[in-house]
Amino acid sequence: MPELRLRSLLRGDLVMAVLVVAFGLYAYNEGSRYLQTIVVNSAVIVVMAYSWNVISGYTRYFSFGQVAFYGIGAYATAVFTEKAGLGWQEAVVLSIVVSAIAAVPIGSVLLRLRGIYFALGTLALYLALLIIATNLGWVGKGQGMALPLISEFNTVVLLAVVAALISIAVAYALAHSRLGLRAQALGADEDAVKVLGVRTMNVKLSMFVIGAALAGMAGAVASLNAGFLTPTTAFSDSVNTQSIVYTLIGGVGTVWGPVIGTGVAQAIVTQFADNAAREVEIALGLLIVVIVTLTPGGIVGLLNRVGILRREVMLRRRRGREPRLAVGPGWLRRFGGNGAARVHAPLLEARDVTVKFSGVTAVDGVDLSVATGEFVAVIGANGAGKTTLFNAISGYVPSEGTVRLAGEDVSRLEATRLARAGISRTFQIPRLANQLTVWENVLLGSLLDSGRAEAQDRAWLIVEALGLTDVAYETVERLGPGTRRRVEIARVVATRPRVILLDEALAGMSSEEIVEVAGAVAALREWGVEGVVAVEHVLSAVRDLADRMVALDFGKVVAAGTPDEVLAHEEVVNSYLGTGAVAEGHGEPEDEAPRAAEAPAVARLAAPPGRAMVVEDLIAGYGQVRVLWNVDLRLEPGEFIGVLGASGAGKTTLCRALTGACTVHEGKVALEDASIAGKPAHVVARMGVSHVPSSRELFPELSVEDNLRLGAVDWRGETTERLLAEVLELFEELRPLRARNAGSLSGGQQQMVAIGRALMREPSLLILDEPSTGLAPIVVQRLMRVLRVLADRGVAVMVVEQNAVETLRAVDRAYVLQEGRIVFKGTAEKIKDDPRLANAYLGADATA
Repeated sequence: MPELRLRSLLRGDLVMAVLVVAFGLYAYNEGSRYLQTIVVNSAVIVVMAYSWNVISGYTRYFSFGQVAFYGIGAYATAVFTEKAGLGWQEAVVLSIVVSAIAAVPIGSVLLRLRGIYFALGTLALYLALLIIATNLGWVGKGQGMALPLISEFNTVVLLAVVAALISIAVAYALAHSRLGLRAQALGADEDAVKVLGVRTMNVKLSMFVIGAALAGMAGAVASLNAGFLTPTTAFSDSVNTQSIVYTLIGGVGTVWGPVIGTGVAQAIVTQFADNAAREVEIALGLLIVVIVTLTPGGIVGLLNRVGILRREVMLRRRRGREPRLAVGPGWLRRFGGNGAARVHAPLLEARDVTVKFSGVTAVDGVDLSVATGEFVAVIGANGAGKTTLFNAISGYVPSEGTVRLAGEDVSRLEATRLARAGISRTFQIPRLANQLTVWENVLLGSLLDSGRAEAQDRAWLIVEALGLTDVAYETVERLGPGTRRRVEIARVVATRPRVILLDEALAGMSSEEIVEVAGAVAALREWGVEGVVAVEHVLSAVRDLADRMVALDFGKVVAAGTPDEVLAHEEVVNSYLGTGAVAEGHGEPEDEAPRAAEAPAVARLAAPPGRAMVVEDLIAGYGQVRVLWNVDLRLEPGEFIGVLGASGAGKTTLCRALTGACTVHEGKVALEDASIAGKPAHVVARMGVSHVPSSRELFPELSVEDNLRLGAVDWRGETTERLLAEVLELFEELRPLRARNAGSLSGGQQQMVAIGRALMREPSLLILDEPSTGLAPIVVQRLMRVLRVLADRGVAVMVVEQNAVETLRAVDRAYVLQEGRIVFKGTAEKIKDDPRLANAYLGADATA
């Protein structure tokens, strides 16, 4: 019991605050001049560490030049005291203001960059200011400036400690504010936060200015302590590095990480640096490596594991407080606009929407309308343009055509403004802030245009309604796929949208999870959502939810009507199963059994001794998310098999599980007697398994020939040249393109390069994921002949395909996947005539 009480006490922030204040007071009253100097220097680094943590720890915009504002604050203090004759108190305050003001235009430019470009931009800023200070006569050039010293050193100590306490207070306030919540969510996924109506630039700029103000305060204190200022001390490389390193040691993005990291590092340096400076640097380097490797959350993250200094749930609702809101349409935001137009116009209307990427038309003149109270499902095979249509409507990609919400043109609004107008969306894979709790994710949406109390009430009502109360204060990263999807839906509903766009809300779930999420989707209209548009591959569920269905194929609408009408439409069935028809003027008659004579180049591609692949009771997925369930499969040397199924059935996950690219939870995956389950992808590849992913994974900046040669990394000299010649004979279209960058090729040409690269390894087992994607019908037929010949040469070949008709013409046997399970299998002839095949693609129960 005493241990529990102690842990409960240490878990709070009060103890840390008391310790910091007590140490500062001791140094001020009783400490030696040596200790006081250490305290001042450490306090300056603490403030700088918090300055870096505000922008880089929360928003994940990593700054390599935060010392730029430290220098601005230092020089401002020198100018105000030396040239303007102000007292040091006024100078410190004005220096903080100057740093913050300078951050506004600088941040407005730099924060338009992301990733390494932002980091390099801040580094360039710091170096540019260093050069300017070195050559600017007004501030003394390289000789620097003198500052009037504060008469009492104790006053400097007090100033430094107060500055450190202010920076801690700012960090604590951010950890309990909507700005801090939005910044952390932005750091997890900036684009996903935009669909919640968050003005991300405002959030980033606010954090950037706060960080700059803290850095300016640190520079002011340091300059007053030193009494003299030069460009190299104002824009100190060591201060810049220490602020980053010490925060990493303590814990990035935490309230107490910067002060703990600085305290630990400074204690080590102070204790040992005089006698073993080099050894101390090595020790600190090793400490950083150990912390980043074993506990990325730093020392605070390590303490969290035993219940100490755990992060408090942000803006947590007070217990026992009854919500003042009622569920339903009454809580909707009041949207502006012409009421008369709403009476006559559809709720959502997209007309002639067209999206092109580098000359390729992904969406071609699509019309889509949603009436008030209507649920519309958008279906289609892979590559039909469904998600691209959503991206166009929700402002993620530029498009042609018009989009109207209740009669008002919203075509040119970007995602944030669309969310504020009343259009929100989800994503294929839930894009949540994984480090935040369920409550914080839902509250993030609820805070849009609402006060704190009202937002908390709304968020709690939604959490209760979607059955999330038991996990409300769990971090999202610990949840299963069904629960994560419900959290994403709850977060979007909390924004009070008029229309929700659901992108594959049921993908990759077990049957039980599908029932849970489908129930949540069915209840959306009870929550005041006026219209729902859903892209979905689990047709068995969506056909019961939808009022109308629209089918896309190659970016065009091929059918629209009731679910039963659309699913029975000939073009819809053909788009899912594949017709196998050869385009007019592009080929020859169907051939049920293509053989070696039609692809002579492959006959010379020698294959290593074949090895059977055995898969038993395989359960696999991504992290804790399970996609495949109890899969059994066998592939013999010289055999050509197909794995068929609709989009979202688990075909790509099966390829990844067999080649070491995803998590194998249970079951057996072996080459003969050698287990490959859980082995890294490169080890599996060296055992003779080649994988051609659907995304191709080419190196776009390298030439076609270089991409091909990378496939033969294990070979040298004549072997590589022989293999290259044979692949180029097989894919003659690539011969004149050898010197072109792979990124400039068409989709079909890139697919040829990807397959050719796999063949350069002379595999004993070849796995291809959707190889027909982007290829003309005649090329698909030729590809199938090539694969047939490889199988005849002893290579075990597995093709994962959605194009069932063309695949069944070539393979020996096939397996059919539905919702992560193999529902039936058999010879190609048997499966081709089995009505269960169509059921598996169109959402009916294929096991019946």
